[in-house]
Amino acid sequence: MIQKPLKKRFRLRGATLVETALVLMILFVTIFGIFEFGMTAVRQNLLDEAAHRIARAAAIRGEGSSMGQWGPAAISTTLDTQADLVAEIGPASYMLDTTRVNVELSWQNDLATTNSELTVLMTCDQPLLLGSLWGMDSIQLSSRAVERIE
Repeated sequence: MIQKPLKKRFRLRGATLVETALVLMILFVTIFGIFEFGMTAVRQNLLDEAAHRIARAAAIRGEGSSMGQWGPAAISTTLDTQADLVAEIGPASYMLDTTRVNVELSWQNDLATTNSELTVLMTCDQPLLLGSLWGMDSIQLSSRAVERIE
């Protein structure tokens, strides 16, 4: 039985170790990229749902509403300071950092009357888990919902 020289076997093991390290690095970056993209997509969908729910609630809370009135003066606030906005969003607020979510409600011509429109603009500065790897610390998410007051 002929054995390979001891020196050559160690060289092959070293090459395998280097190749494995390179492949695992690429694999981990890809997996974390997929996770990061997935979490950002989930938060964007939650922001869209939250903007729609707030727009609908604001359209219902016009003049003469039994739930209290919102508008017609424009509202610009963060989500954490408005408990009634968080209550309207419901479960969609659980995965959102309410201190980072800005909400702007504006009524067309500053009127909350029938056939006027109201616009809800929500923005969120979403921190990234591996921001230094991608070259940025956070990504700006935004959502806009428009409702007509009926």
